[in-house]
Amino acid sequence: MKKLIGERKLRCERFKLRYLLFEESDFKHSENVFFSLLVELSDGKKSEIAQARDFTSRRSEAEKMLSKICRGKVTPMGLPYIMEDYIADI
Repeated sequence: MKKLIGERKLRCERFKLRYLLFEESDFKHSENVFFSLLVELSDGKKSEIAQARDFTSRRSEAEKMLSKICRGKVTPMGLPYIMEDYIADI
């Protein structure tokens, strides 16, 4: 099951950024909750999307990450590097 729990939007000069935070659970084990992020960049003609699935099982950490990537104006291209650093710091 996948449920949207957070969304942020930013308008930049030439494009829009959209950040989505999802709470997900395994269908077989609904008590196993994890969080995923999706970043979308759109310039009106085309879109780029990147996602990071199952990067934490703590809602507070997921919400902090959503705020940080939004403040940093992280693009889909940059998301894998941000998540790599995040996981390395755990």
